[in-house]
Amino acid sequence: MREPDPVNDPPNSLWSHFRRAFRRQNARRPVSFYLMLAIIVVLLLGLQMAHYRGEPRRFALVLSAMFIFFFIVLWRAAVDAIDILRRSYREERELFRTTLGNPEFNETLGKGVVDHGPTAPPDDDAPVTPDD
Repeated sequence: MREPDPVNDPPNSLWSHFRRAFRRQNARRPVSFYLMLAIIVVLLLGLQMAHYRGEPRRFALVLSAMFIFFFIVLWRAAVDAIDILRRSYREERELFRTTLGNPEFNETLGKGVVDHGPTAPPDDDAPVTPDD
């Protein structure tokens, strides 16, 4: 991207600001967002199937189109779920590497535990034995 030149560049119009904002917003939205909007449209169009009772071919065509769309939505949902799992595992691994996976952190933690001393919580379930 080039640097803006205030002298030679024409001023931005309101429409150009809207287009740039629209592109920026749509770049962040996943495909599943648009599929969710399309589900509503497909359901509304599917209401017309009640009028196709006398025409079995048209009914089968509309029903098969709805099933194809349904399977596309299911496939995309599975892809999104896998992406979420991958991102989650990657973040967990990175978190582990920055804390417990870091040798310096382990040494500092070990020194703090040794310096603090062994303090075990009382075991309330242990049988009471008289001290002799």
